[in-house]
Amino acid sequence: FACQLPPVVRSAQVMLFVAAHPVLLSGHCSVVSKAAWRRSSRRSIMAAKAAESDWTRSDTPGVQHAAHFNAAGSSLPTQTTVDAACSFLKLEAEIGGYEAVYDQAEAMRRPYTELATLLRCDAHEIAVVQSATTAWQQAFFGLQFEPGDRILTSVQEYGSNQINFLQMQRRKGVEIEVVPDTADHDIDIAALEQMLAEKGPHPVKLVAISHIATNSGRVYDAAAVGAVTRRHGVPYLLDACQSVGQLPLDVKGIGCDWLSGTARKYLRGLRGVGFLYASRDIMARTEAAMLDMWGAEWSGEGHYTQQPTARRYEQYEISFATKAAFGVALQQANAIGMEAIWQRIQQQAEALRTGLAAIQGVAVQDVGRVLCGIVSWTKEGVHPEDIKSQLRQAGVHVWVSPLTSTRTDMTARGLQAVVRSSVHYYTSNGDIQRLLQATAELKPSAGEAATAAP
Repeated sequence: FACQLPPVVRSAQVMLFVAAHPVLLSGHCSVVSKAAWRRSSRRSIMAAKAAESDWTRSDTPGVQHAAHFNAAGSSLPTQTTVDAACSFLKLEAEIGGYEAVYDQAEAMRRPYTELATLLRCDAHEIAVVQSATTAWQQAFFGLQFEPGDRILTSVQEYGSNQINFLQMQRRKGVEIEVVPDTADHDIDIAALEQMLAEKGPHPVKLVAISHIATNSGRVYDAAAVGAVTRRHGVPYLLDACQSVGQLPLDVKGIGCDWLSGTARKYLRGLRGVGFLYASRDIMARTEAAMLDMWGAEWSGEGHYTQQPTARRYEQYEISFATKAAFGVALQQANAIGMEAIWQRIQQQAEALRTGLAAIQGVAVQDVGRVLCGIVSWTKEGVHPEDIKSQLRQAGVHVWVSPLTSTRTDMTARGLQAVVRSSVHYYTSNGDIQRLLQATAELKPSAGEAATAAP
């Protein structure tokens, strides 16, 4: 399969291909189905391409300036992505903003087609908006809540989403209920089933959860949630801000009605653009929270008509330069392949967790059945904000997740704040060693002994 490739690439392809096929080493090739063989071949080719290009580090200027562990906040973009935005801005300056959009029609379509490939849906089910928060709110506030309606959410739900739940509680008198976790820190599907099956005067109007918490590497079983919500006919809104671009997603397999995400995190786009997936079924039954003349048509005196596609969730004005760059970033993710990306991220995250756990005074705070590229931790005697500051001086960039970001989860675990060190596929072994060395040399916080306790 690799005989037509250049020699250097070919050798890398073959080694990775064989490693991905243990049956080749055992001599039992006959047990491999043709479909499985083709899937493994594609994964091996994608991984080899990524390895051959040093996981895009040569196209990522930021890796020359610091060891970057803040992919969960805002990843380092490639120079190719940055160039796409700059080129579009230059074109706007030369011919005008409207004309640039008209001339770059293919660049404007690219985010939709690439997201459709990434999420395994139709391009007409994708809206490109100003942020993940805008995307999430366009779905949530479009629902017609009544007093007593129940919203089911998760232990690890993000603070912004919880604030919106509380807004709806204040405005409409809805009830907010938290689905508990299992003993191994996944969402409790049996409890969710029971909560949805409860007979009473007030129905469950929405199930809304975060796939991955902002403060931990825990990955919820989103597809198991979708199986239950489909069975009960309850809308399901999935916040995938931290999962999209990090692990393979299939929105049809997950069974969510909406999925919100951003460009700037694991997809490595620029700030100022997000997206929403909305199924055809949910669009037939609901309305976007806010409409303008791009998302709807003033179809007559006293009448308007929503766009039949997910365009209804968009507003006309957006940074078209960052939208064009988003299409390029998505192209790069699809070219490498989500299976290869996910494997690499898990590998680097595990190496970081293992290294941190070996440092005296460090406690790795991640819990969950499946863990991702977000690595959360604390160090005895050093406040997380001081850790961030000291590491920054050592050329290592991390972030801090405070109690308010995931209050329910943090309170239950007795945490006030954690250091969040999030890896990406471009994170090198050298970056990890740099962080570990700097962590071992951290100085205690002045005037306080910072611990994981509140």
